[in-house]
Amino acid sequence: MPDERIEEVARIINNFNEVSHNYLRPGEYNIWFTVSAQTRQRLERILNEIKQQTGCSLIELPTLRLFKIGVKFYVK
Repeated sequence: MPDERIEEVARIINNFNEVSHNYLRPGEYNIWFTVSAQTRQRLERILNEIKQQTGCSLIELPTLRLFKIGVKFYVK
């Protein structure tokens, strides 16, 4: 993603409730995000909408092994 479009594209990606992580990385593929959907059909719909709204190509890297980590937040 060109530097001048990073914030615009990040906002589009973040509009989907199914996106849990979205961050900037160095290199050619500089925006990385995680999507978790109820069905494969919903996942494909989200990815297609992101492609259409941004005009960007995506590389899908599916989860091969799932790790569940328990996280607890405490409010003071």
